[in-house]
Amino acid sequence: MHRPWPPWWILTLIAVLAVCAGFLCQLVLFGPEPTGWCMTPVAGPGPEARYEITKVQGPSAGAPSGFEAGDAAARAGFEVGDLVLRKDVDAFAAHPQANTPYRFDIERRGDHKVLTLVLAQKDWGYWLRTERTNTFMLFVSSILGLGLGALVIFMRPYNRTARWGALFLAQLGINLLLGGAGSNALQLESIPELAWAFRNLSAPLGATVLMGMSISLFAYLTLPVTASSLIEESPETRAKGKAGWASFWLPAPLVLLVALRLFWLPVYSRAGNSAIPAWIVGPTILIGIGYLVWAVILLVRHYGRISDANMRRRVRVVTAGFAVTTAAWAAGVAMALPLPSVQRFQEAYWRGQLQFLQHIMIGVAPVCTAYAILRHRMFDIRVMVRLGLQYAAARGVLLSLVPVILLLLVLDLFFHGDQPFIDIAVRRGWLYAAAALGAYRLHVRRQVWLDALDRRFYRERYDAQRILRSVVGDVRTATSFEQEASQVVSQLEASLHPEFAAILVREPGEEVYRVLAARPTAPPSIPAGSKLISLLRVLDKPVEIGQTETGWLKRQLPPGESNYVTRARLEWIFPISLVEGRTEALLALGPKRSEEPYSGEDQDLLEGITSSLALLLDRSAPRAAIPESFKECPECGTCHESGASTCPHEGAALTSQPFPRLLAHRYRLDRRLGRGGMGTVYEALDTGLERRVAVKLMRPELMANADAISRFKQEARAAASFSHPHVVTVYDFGVTERQQAYLTMELLRGRSLRQELRQTGRLPPERSAHILRGVCAAVEAAHRQGLLHRDLKPDNI
Repeated sequence: MHRPWPPWWILTLIAVLAVCAGFLCQLVLFGPEPTGWCMTPVAGPGPEARYEITKVQGPSAGAPSGFEAGDAAARAGFEVGDLVLRKDVDAFAAHPQANTPYRFDIERRGDHKVLTLVLAQKDWGYWLRTERTNTFMLFVSSILGLGLGALVIFMRPYNRTARWGALFLAQLGINLLLGGAGSNALQLESIPELAWAFRNLSAPLGATVLMGMSISLFAYLTLPVTASSLIEESPETRAKGKAGWASFWLPAPLVLLVALRLFWLPVYSRAGNSAIPAWIVGPTILIGIGYLVWAVILLVRHYGRISDANMRRRVRVVTAGFAVTTAAWAAGVAMALPLPSVQRFQEAYWRGQLQFLQHIMIGVAPVCTAYAILRHRMFDIRVMVRLGLQYAAARGVLLSLVPVILLLLVLDLFFHGDQPFIDIAVRRGWLYAAAALGAYRLHVRRQVWLDALDRRFYRERYDAQRILRSVVGDVRTATSFEQEASQVVSQLEASLHPEFAAILVREPGEEVYRVLAARPTAPPSIPAGSKLISLLRVLDKPVEIGQTETGWLKRQLPPGESNYVTRARLEWIFPISLVEGRTEALLALGPKRSEEPYSGEDQDLLEGITSSLALLLDRSAPRAAIPESFKECPECGTCHESGASTCPHEGAALTSQPFPRLLAHRYRLDRRLGRGGMGTVYEALDTGLERRVAVKLMRPELMANADAISRFKQEARAAASFSHPHVVTVYDFGVTERQQAYLTMELLRGRSLRQELRQTGRLPPERSAHILRGVCAAVEAAHRQGLLHRDLKPDNI
């Protein structure tokens, strides 16, 4: 079904944030390189005011200047502790373009110097440097947040939780991009330093970008709103009234002041002093921390009042995600403290793997938030973590055994490379042979051991899939739909543990789908005229109903039907057969008693079961009476029903054929194409697949006994398994209740070689060679398969 688009105002907001994100991405990836320094204001009179240069993350122990060797500040000759005139800093911060020299008057230990700083343009080579990995990971985390936000809003555009969650994810992504773009930051001045880039934009584009950045400042305001909307999906915690919502927006004027100071004044008024007043920064940080604590309190306070196990899992997943991300942010804040012990820890442990791990942990909260919003049935967080780690570790060890053995052999040969090969083979050949045999054994048995791991860590799921596969096989060999229905629901209840599994049927003329078989309880009957059934007919595929009020299907149903599926606890409906005028059947499933969702593999196997049940229902349905004979025109070969007497095309009297026109309840004979020594060929319609076919009816005297019928089936089965471009494809074969043997083949349009020779006389040699080349290729391929034609002649080519 077509997924609805978000409203126009949400699309407008998406466009604003997308333009902002695109601008920042271009700036982060291909803007000027960072200087590598930070600056602290030093008190002084008017034009003598200065900044003291510091390192972004503390001085580097291995560099005399205190900067990394590749930093722009190091190339220019700056050192940590240099004093720079404020006017030079303001001139640079107002327009820091790449490949442009900037002159700085500095004071270093009482001496005055003039240094020239030139920023290089970022390119792909810049990002391939090892020390840029962490900045690039920050960029990846921001793209993850933006991408998940877009996914959430387009998947569930009319869900309040999804809207707030998508806004928060987008705001988080843009804030992370600002962190990457502001790598030339003068303390908290990342935005003012980028003012030159904003001023280079056109007025409409610049206003759009700055509007997106202003919206991103409200990220922490969105946290409690998202948490509140998440827990309010549960009836027990639904808020009464809207008085509490006003408190969310009380700090908004202060946030607007920060946006004005950070964005609008530096960009459009070209304010030289871009330092942020402490009376703005301090309360802003405290408010952000307060809102984070508020969101946590909301989740913890209402968690105990939620009775729905799935909703409790949702809250746990979000809480766990934010706990991991908050820990990562807290570690980053701790590493920014100007303490000697912190700087020593940075140099010894933080830079490298730990900082890389921090950026990975930052992405956990967006992933958990999107998962909790989009999935209406969830696995428990403890199950996901525990079994995921165990399973990954076990499979990783098992899959790595063969490469590890081969690597050890290569290393052993390398360390003994100074010895002659004969000596190595004599002394250590047994070791290499044993290792090779072990590696081969591991490779051959790997799949068996991996299956054993699945049984060990996913025992219940493994058993469920095994049972469901056996159900498919049982249904295909069953003879009674009613008896097999009871077996199927029993096995479904044993394998998937739903609240109920039921097969409902409806005979022509009945007004409801009644329960034929159910375990352990039966759902109520479903009205045949309901919109739910109408949607099922239109979709013609399994439908997930779900028990959340925001499910897409419930929005399509009238209130009465929506309440019905809620009371009935319907989770999935699989159509078995919905053919008008015949017996119709459905498979209905309730939620799993574990409150976990049905997996994709569960759904695939259930579809296989319902497809097999549909074939069984078709076989079990009573057949309409079929006329025992039909009429055929002796001139044109057209077939007619038994009541006709004259061919309307030729005017000839019709002759009667002593067998039904509808062969095997499937193939309707329409026109005789020809007769031969083996039987008669008809053009027919395959009513099951709605395609034209050729049906060859074997002569009755050739099928005189059981041995002849058995031999025909064997030969027909061999012919059906043979495929060649120059051989007619055999689709089907069989023997009817009247012992009428038949072959169903591909219908070819054209004429035989005999007809071609009669019309044209002698064929050109090239044409004859072309025809015989195809005939010989087909005969050779048949002989390789052990098949002999026995009737090869121009009429059959």
